[in-house]
Amino acid sequence: MKKFAITTDTNSGITAKEATELDIHMVPMPFFIDGKTYLEDVDITKEEFYVIQEQDAEISTSLPSPGDLISLWDKLLITHEAILHIPMSSRLSNSCEAAQTFAKSYNGRVQVVDNRRISITLHHSVIKAVKLRQEGFGVEKVKEVLELESTNGIIYVSVGNLTYLKKVEGFPHLWLPLVTC
Repeated sequence: MKKFAITTDTNSGITAKEATELDIHMVPMPFFIDGKTYLEDVDITKEEFYVIQEQDAEISTSLPSPGDLISLWDKLLITHEAILHIPMSSRLSNSCEAAQTFAKSYNGRVQVVDNRRISITLHHSVIKAVKLRQEGFGVEKVKEVLELESTNGIIYVSVGNLTYLKKVEGFPHLWLPLVTC
């Protein structure tokens, strides 16, 4: 039986190729475009998404399907001792809190990291978790390291206009905490 599996969502920017090469398991993030549901990297490519976004479509996001997440965990726990799940920041989505709630029914075999990361910083955390796993660290220690480093990442965003940021609830008051999470 393998030591532990690493799972994350497609918000991490981990490509399908990286996931395969590094033994990372992905949960697709759902989003809605003009009322229709799409799964990131399943139903629509990033390139198609950007074309639709340029057309000023109404776009919103949602949590990964609880059924998809639980099904993935159940499958992985057949071949792994434990799971380290690294979702996007709890400060920007309820997906972390939902995963933590689901994990409680796994008697410690599923650990959920809340390291307040998104996008490229989340990608970095997932890659770090892979490296720590390769070095022989256990799931609890990897979770501890990632959460201790939670405030060490910063994302700077540059935009051509405020069209999409205006749609963010709380903008501009949310802006400063968003950049430093």
